[in-house]
Amino acid sequence: MRQTTPIHLMLLGMGLSILWLLPCCGKKGPPIIPQLIVPQTITDVQAKMECKRIVLTFTPPTLNNDGSLLSDLETVQIYRKRMKAKLPGLTQTDPLSQTQSDQTATGTTHTDRADSELDTTKGSNPGEEKPALTATDEISSPDAMRGASFKDKVDAVYGQLAWLPVDKKFKKLDQFDVRKLIKDGENGYFDQEYHPEGQAPFRWYDNNPTETDTLQHEPGYIYEYQYRLRVSNENGDYSPFSNTARVYYATSASAPSDLQWTQDNNTIRLFWEPPLNLCDGQKLEHEVLYNIYLREKNSPQPTKPFNRTPISNSSYLIENIELDQVYICAVRSVTLHPYCESASSPQTELALKDMVAPGPPRNLVAIGGYNLVSLLWEPPNDRDIRGYNVYRKISNEIDFRKMNEEIIQRNTYVDRTIDMTQTYVYAVTCVDSSPQQNESTFSDVQTVHF
Repeated sequence: MRQTTPIHLMLLGMGLSILWLLPCCGKKGPPIIPQLIVPQTITDVQAKMECKRIVLTFTPPTLNNDGSLLSDLETVQIYRKRMKAKLPGLTQTDPLSQTQSDQTATGTTHTDRADSELDTTKGSNPGEEKPALTATDEISSPDAMRGASFKDKVDAVYGQLAWLPVDKKFKKLDQFDVRKLIKDGENGYFDQEYHPEGQAPFRWYDNNPTETDTLQHEPGYIYEYQYRLRVSNENGDYSPFSNTARVYYATSASAPSDLQWTQDNNTIRLFWEPPLNLCDGQKLEHEVLYNIYLREKNSPQPTKPFNRTPISNSSYLIENIELDQVYICAVRSVTLHPYCESASSPQTELALKDMVAPGPPRNLVAIGGYNLVSLLWEPPNDRDIRGYNVYRKISNEIDFRKMNEEIIQRNTYVDRTIDMTQTYVYAVTCVDSSPQQNESTFSDVQTVHF
């Protein structure tokens, strides 16, 4: 009679076999700690005064720390810390005394700036070079140290002060849901029409920085506000803290007003009314400088002024600007100690048209043949030539008549509509490539007798 192995013994044997095989499977190695997927760190937080409030700008992350797409950005937390330092009796011109003594009246070349916002050095035709766009102060302006911005030079003196903490550590100032601020009037994304969805810069205002925690600014002290922030996804997983943005508290001047402009070919002159007061209505007692912000229409707001250093006159020349373009321009006031920029003046649209005609063709030659006249000429020295028009009249007529229906692309033309019993007079004009198709005066005339 056959004996049957109990079922529990069979299961025990199978289990032992599996345990014996396990060490033979896979590779041995240290345990791997799972990575927490969080939004990438924000690295471009900036802070600046805007009258008596402070505005922060930054670009929200679009990726996680593992490089994957961040599709659930939700919360922003903003932290602030304040410091103060006693002022050593600075005057309005102390940090700039050496700079102002060395200033020259040279213009600022826009295209030699690595971070230029406008590219106007290339022509519309491949390989065509245009003159560098330049900007010239109508009187001399302070020049910045090489390797340091004008703002850094002005504010450098404050870095040497003995700073005391007003707050012992960063405190959480605000927390909000990013998605609810997308259409906010002030806080939220801005310039969205110029960026892919979710990649526009973000703006947030600290509207009453001196009133929080009943902080009172003591006379004779300068205050520095420091900000950093972090963001989270919908699971509440926070990114590391951002860079620290710093700004010295100051009351800015009012914005310039009545910005106007004139055009002389490819040179424009801007001029405006200087402010008389600070933004809070108090009398303006110190010198005011200015920054120009210029951009092409339908492009984002520039992050840096067009001029390399603030200018001291309430007018400004921009030379070699590309014509047949529309630009948006605004001006901001700048006060020093510390460096503080006002809100922008109302924006002005500069619709620049090329209204200057090219020179006439040169060295026109007319040769009569059997039932035809051949014309040959040389182009003028202008670079934006679209083509030519040929004009003819009979010797006893007063007015010329244009012979071609379409603009002639070559510098030759054959007239086959002649009567060899007549005497003809020819002239040629040049047409530029602007939308206005400016036409030159007549070339020297040539007469053909048969």
